[in-house]
Amino acid sequence: MPVEQDVQLLGDRVRALEARIRVLEDILSGQNIVLEAGGNSIAITPQGITIASASHLVLTAGTNVQVTAGGGYTLTTPRNAVFDVGAAFALTAAAQASMTVGGNMHTAVGGNAVTSIGGAGQTSVGRDYGLAAGMDVQVRSTRNLKIDSAQNLTLHGRKHTSIASGEDLALSTGDASVTAKKDGSLALKGKDLLLEASGKLTAKAAGEVVMRGQKILQN
Repeated sequence: MPVEQDVQLLGDRVRALEARIRVLEDILSGQNIVLEAGGNSIAITPQGITIASASHLVLTAGTNVQVTAGGGYTLTTPRNAVFDVGAAFALTAAAQASMTVGGNMHTAVGGNAVTSIGGAGQTSVGRDYGLAAGMDVQVRSTRNLKIDSAQNLTLHGRKHTSIASGEDLALSTGDASVTAKKDGSLALKGKDLLLEASGKLTAKAAGEVVMRGQKILQN
């Protein structure tokens, strides 16, 4: 009797296993393959592969991981996204690349940083913009350099301030101007010209001193 029960129990288990195998065969042989467990699923359809996780999703590789898309690639998260790279990280776009941040953005580089642009470059800021360096700041242009301020412009050197020009230097506002040329000539032009010194005022010329006016007054 016990042997007959064991045989019957074994037969039931075999039939249940065969039924599960037939279900698995039906799944694998169909157009759509869906594996589900614990709220997670992997779906393979003619349109692609979808991996859905109710909680965390972890991809671990002992060496390299490569993702190749023949069309578009989209990564969407309603919360935070973190890319942690222990060594080098490279992002290459054969055409355009765009990054949009709805809130704040912070970029920190432990060593040096280099930005190389093959064509034109532009930075647009809706409010204030600050540039701070612990040591030197250098701005270089092989052609023209323009600084345009809609309101005030302030240059402040806490020690020395030097402005040098290879050909000529001109400062102008309205009808008044100061022009210095490479040959050493200096022209002051304006409606009224005032030279005022709290101490001595010395004028010295290696050549002639010419003064012309409707009246020349001395006190």
